[in-house]
Amino acid sequence: MKTIKQYKVWILAISVIMVIASIWDYQIDVILTKLSDIFIVNVFYRFFEIFGEFAFMLFFVLVFGFFFNFGLRRKKSFFKYIQVAFNGIGFVLFSIFEFVGFARYLFPEGGNSHGNVTITMYIFSVLFGVVFAFIVNKLMYRIDDKAYKYYKKVALVGVLYIVLLTVLVNVIKMTWARPRFWLVESGEAVFVPWYIINGTGQEKITNAYMSFVSGHTANAFATIFLSHWFLKNSKKWFTYGMIWGLCVAVSRLFAGQHFLSDTIMSGTIAFGLFLGVTSMFKLNKYKEI
Repeated sequence: MKTIKQYKVWILAISVIMVIASIWDYQIDVILTKLSDIFIVNVFYRFFEIFGEFAFMLFFVLVFGFFFNFGLRRKKSFFKYIQVAFNGIGFVLFSIFEFVGFARYLFPEGGNSHGNVTITMYIFSVLFGVVFAFIVNKLMYRIDDKAYKYYKKVALVGVLYIVLLTVLVNVIKMTWARPRFWLVESGEAVFVPWYIINGTGQEKITNAYMSFVSGHTANAFATIFLSHWFLKNSKKWFTYGMIWGLCVAVSRLFAGQHFLSDTIMSGTIAFGLFLGVTSMFKLNKYKEI
């Protein structure tokens, strides 16, 4: 991976985009949301609205599965099997919870991007959760001893990365309390530039209606962390993660859920935090572990 000094061009580009967003944030969204009626654009943004966080949820379940069960694969004792059983139940429940989170985007309500989860969706979430929990546990036993310590460390750092990113995004959301584009368009709120913190003073703007920053986009960019699970093709998977994140960022603009500044800052936070934790724990130096 590159060092922070080598990202000068990216830092400059992000700075320019944020300046542009400071002036034309609202106007850009007005133009893009009008294009959402075009069939191809509609299919694009709906696909990433539904599946945008799906890759992150798989990553989330994968990381927690490895973190809680990985060290047990070499042990042979009665207590090991009890612990595996309890961890397995917890892991399945956690998987189901994550898939339910994905399912709520299938049928959005009103201007919001998600809606209620039906009984059928819960049933499919249970099936997906059980199957994925089984797959992750099988994967743990396919990893050789040479890579064992590395993946154990990756899982631990992955958990830390997810927790820090989730906390950071939600703290910023609650601090800024910026209304979403569709709330402004419906007349329920007024437009506030990204650089004004809690400018509306509207107490009824709940987390689900907060625009700055985009959790959807941050989670999409977080999938770049998966590059540490594919050592032979880490650069390729990193590129896939960046492309996925960009597609989700653009889709949030077409959907009228976020402003340009929301998505740019979300990607920057996810990427910056990724550089920070991977450098701090030296995940890029596999041979040293």
